[in-house]
Amino acid sequence: MTKRMRTQKKIVLALWLCVVAVALYTLLFHSPWIYATLTTLLGGNTIAAYIILLLLGSLRGFTLMPATILIVVGLLFMPALPLFIVIMAGVVISAISVFYFSEYLRLDTLFNKKHKKLLEKGRDYLNTYELPVITLWSMAPFLPTDVISYLAGTLKVNVYKFILGITLGESITCALYIWGGKAALHLFGIV
Repeated sequence: MTKRMRTQKKIVLALWLCVVAVALYTLLFHSPWIYATLTTLLGGNTIAAYIILLLLGSLRGFTLMPATILIVVGLLFMPALPLFIVIMAGVVISAISVFYFSEYLRLDTLFNKKHKKLLEKGRDYLNTYELPVITLWSMAPFLPTDVISYLAGTLKVNVYKFILGITLGESITCALYIWGGKAALHLFGIV
């Protein structure tokens, strides 16, 4: 492993730990002063908040952490439509990064050695039904989108169908989480 790869792993780990810490803090200790603290920290600059959320969303794919945590944090501070746009941009950037990163690591050769028959079967099925499989996988809240991104990259799926499938599937799930979450927060008088 090269020095550059070790440095990249450390950066991804540090960002992942930051996301986990913020998410746990928000989920476990939600109170009005969290909003005031983060607003003060960002100086009331919503552009900075969107940029931070986009960066975290873009890097999140390498940690297999769901975008739901970023949605929960964003629900407390941002309007629904801008939050949806930022989350979706982060999801797509993250998915494309994982898609191409799988090829960079040469994980396809490792899989061909250990799981050649299973990989061939998966390749045939995914190549035959690329768009529906990717879309349905991305839409399922219990299946990590990063795994299908990795698998699609390893199997050399058409990148345009991959991006379309990820966008369609994730947009449905994210829209339900964001607008449903906003409705729930308003119902309980939290925001």
